[in-house]
Amino acid sequence: MIDIAIFDEHKLVLEGFTSLLSGVSDLRIVLTCDDRNVLTEKLKLMQIHVLILNMHDISVRNINLIIQLNINNPKLKILVVSVIDSEEIVLKTIKAGAKGFLGKDADRNSMIEAIYTLRNGHDYYSQSITHLLLNRYISTLDTDQMSQNTNINSL
Repeated sequence: MIDIAIFDEHKLVLEGFTSLLSGVSDLRIVLTCDDRNVLTEKLKLMQIHVLILNMHDISVRNINLIIQLNINNPKLKILVVSVIDSEEIVLKTIKAGAKGFLGKDADRNSMIEAIYTLRNGHDYYSQSITHLLLNRYISTLDTDQMSQNTNINSL
């Protein structure tokens, strides 16, 4: 059984996520929360495998929440769900400690796959996020390659 907590500041969204996951037999939603202080306190008392954080904005406050949750709960796997999928934002959440990120292209199956993947100890990023990160990596390689070629040619 995979124990899941869901955080969103909107109760309607909490109900929607709960409904999406309710039919999966080995997933158990043990906490839904719309208040970050309550979330932090309750997670100190519970053993949760995956926390789904739906973030409408990726502010310093939300990045700090991810960092704090990781400090207090090192075994917790955090899955960020957000329509904001800029490269900078995704990288900030990863650096803060999120192990997964679902962008606006994600569906129910992606969320379920992400939960299983995180529980098995691997990171998970939806297709658009993987594409974004791969493009960044390739552009970094291209820049490094051009820099090396320039250095070789100048010898």
